[in-house]
Amino acid sequence: MPALLRLCQLPASYAEQFEEDGYDNVAWMLELSDDNMRQMARDVGMTKKGHVMRLVTVTSALRAEQQRRKA
Repeated sequence: MPALLRLCQLPASYAEQFEEDGYDNVAWMLELSDDNMRQMARDVGMTKKGHVMRLVTVTSALRAEQQRRKA
């Protein structure tokens, strides 16, 4: 989780809440839709809109890259 947060340029302080809420599997997280990522961000208390946007944008790009590699 800390590596994903660094990639998104988000504070490491979010890591504990992600893990406490059970969002500790980045590979699984990358399979989620953008709407589900937004919900997850709300679940962990990510209230800054810019932070949510960065998380969604980066995970969407990573998901697209994974799909290209599978093709």
